[in-house]
Amino acid sequence: MGVKAILGTKVGMTQIFTDEGNVVPVTVISAGPCTIIRKGDSSVQVGYREIRPEAVKRLLNKPLRMSFEKAGVKPFRFVRSLPADELEGIEPNTEI
Repeated sequence: MGVKAILGTKVGMTQIFTDEGNVVPVTVISAGPCTIIRKGDSSVQVGYREIRPEAVKRLLNKPLRMSFEKAGVKPFRFVRSLPADELEGIEPNTEI
């Protein structure tokens, strides 16, 4: 697939030790699953964190709700456009 990025949420920070005994700070990330909402010429629109059906009306305005319905996908809390190298085989409503 041509998408080389994914959305995630920062869970926290921790540390690891190298072989020399040095401490390296590390960020812990909970990544995916992301769903492709729409594909363009050189990018795809990706949604992360599904919204519960009872909260959709409260969290999304009407134009955004209608765009999800038009695309035929469930509504998401976070929607971002990500660059994609190869768009063949990428279809809307596909998890990455």
